[in-house]
Amino acid sequence: MKYISILTIVIILITINQTHAQDIEFGDVANQELEEKYYPIDSSANAAYLYKYRKTYIDGYSLVTEVHHKIKIYNKEGFDFATKKIALYKSSSDSERVSGLKAYTYNLVNNQIVKEKLEKDAIFKTEYHKRLNHFTFTMPNVKEGSIIEYKYSLRSPFLTNIDEFKFQHSIPVKKLYAKLSTPAFFKFNKKTKGFLSIIPKYSSKRDARINANVNIIEYSISDIPALEDEVFVDNIDNYKAGVEYELVAVQYTTYTKSYSQTWNDVAKTVNKYDTYKNGINKKSYYKKDLDSLLVKTSTLQDKVKKIFEFVKKKVKWNEVDGIYTYNGMTKAYKDGIGNVADINLMMISMMRYAGLQANPILLSTRDNGIPIFPTISGLNYVICGVEINKEIILLDATNKYADQDILSSRLMNWNGKLIKPDNSINNVTLAPIKPSFTSTILNVILSPNGDIQGKSRNIYKNNKALEFRKHYSEISRDDYLLEMENKSDHIEISDYKLNNLDKVDKPLMENYSFYKEEGVESVDDKMYFSPMFFLKMTKNPFVAEKRLFPIDFSYPRNKRFQIMITIPDEYTIESVPEPIRFKLPLDIGEFLYNIKKSSDNKIQLICSTKIKYSKISSDQYLFVKQFYNQIIKKETEKIVLVKK
Repeated sequence: MKYISILTIVIILITINQTHAQDIEFGDVANQELEEKYYPIDSSANAAYLYKYRKTYIDGYSLVTEVHHKIKIYNKEGFDFATKKIALYKSSSDSERVSGLKAYTYNLVNNQIVKEKLEKDAIFKTEYHKRLNHFTFTMPNVKEGSIIEYKYSLRSPFLTNIDEFKFQHSIPVKKLYAKLSTPAFFKFNKKTKGFLSIIPKYSSKRDARINANVNIIEYSISDIPALEDEVFVDNIDNYKAGVEYELVAVQYTTYTKSYSQTWNDVAKTVNKYDTYKNGINKKSYYKKDLDSLLVKTSTLQDKVKKIFEFVKKKVKWNEVDGIYTYNGMTKAYKDGIGNVADINLMMISMMRYAGLQANPILLSTRDNGIPIFPTISGLNYVICGVEINKEIILLDATNKYADQDILSSRLMNWNGKLIKPDNSINNVTLAPIKPSFTSTILNVILSPNGDIQGKSRNIYKNNKALEFRKHYSEISRDDYLLEMENKSDHIEISDYKLNNLDKVDKPLMENYSFYKEEGVESVDDKMYFSPMFFLKMTKNPFVAEKRLFPIDFSYPRNKRFQIMITIPDEYTIESVPEPIRFKLPLDIGEFLYNIKKSSDNKIQLICSTKIKYSKISSDQYLFVKQFYNQIIKKETEKIVLVKK
């Protein structure tokens, strides 16, 4: 949210509440709608907006948004739409609030419409952090076939912030109407999102009360298709049809006030916050501990490493994002828990105390979207950037398994904004330069009866190591091994060992023995098997005929397999797959498959896949899809052994 107030001389004059005769009245539910088993235009839809209405206008000192939604639930997968969560932003003196909530669930019982009212005990208001509450309600008695309907008003004191008009969702919209009414002396930037062609209707009306025109923008759309998530998409909401408005100026008679921001304006505003202006400079609460920690360090790199590891162990993340501190750095240090800003701004302070050039890097997480305009409210995370020899090291101490320059995927959202004390601001690329690396060394012994056994060694580096460590820490060892056995063609794993789990600056290594009864296909006197065994790729993640969005792999990735197969003495090699190497256009990626007989009873395979970029444009989609089809075809090709 933008916590900016318009001058009272302008606000006090404004009361704009244009009425609109809704096409669909609240409570207008028909038997035919309840009897509907699937959405006529998209039978795969789990739910659908039968009507989506929004009206936003200024009323006195408030920005008011009226909402009316009518949703059909077709199956259990659509039950998620029976819960509505509304974000309510707040400042130190005021906050947004919901009023006039009216909600019902409709079901068809013995061919009669039965409606059930939303009761107060199903409504919850919780504090997410100091500047954000959540207002949540769950509709009662929702079943397959139900229709839910609710309406409410959201009243906001933050006149300069107009929430995005969202037209497209993960479910289809049968009918949508949206309207924005603002005084003509409010000047906006407008940004249209998505791939739908949407033509608004513009009109204006003279309002004698404010001696000015009121600009009205209306959107009336029918049969909006669902935009479903796909694999390797940064955030599908970035591509859903919608419109964003940013207030850039108020021009009223002889009065003019500019609200248009540049990123340098953002830097100046951030540096005025007490946390950034003064809080980072406070060091008394950690000085003694840090002096002891750094007593034997000599290089700048050693200082970075020690401080980074110290903060990760000292303060635990409370799972709350934000660019503002939660309880303050001093209290977070004392209590051993804090939000993102508590932890990473504290680390910046320590880095500066140690003589390092450290600055905050503000960013928007993937689930928060990509800021289209220069904004503070669109940024919800802060990390530390340390500059050494003109290179910036990215650090996030909220994750104990993170390493230097290795961020979790949720933070790799285009660019961050590095803010310096002199109010200058630099773009910092968040996509990693280092590729992730996975290496597997597999030794397989094939028995005459078709059983397989052997040993495997896996090595993980960079982002793959981070993801492994995080996942492994969230489940039990037994559950992990069961999961691993299931996804590896139900092999039996024994003698499992894991090294360097907590040593994030070292490669993560796992070793295990495996066994599978009848691990290869035997027919008459022949055996057939893929030399990749349980490591082969069998399913292409890209199945759509076409794609509108860029492919986002999060980070470049290298995967390498070195497999040695010992065949039974009773058999000889009849045929092996042909070696091959192929590349994607523009040197985006490559696949190598090199197999050979190293002796009479041994076969060696080296297979590797490289994706060299974290993001690939949608016009390369069909090449990428075919690339994976070719990989699957090759990795599933079989060796043929024949009995001597």
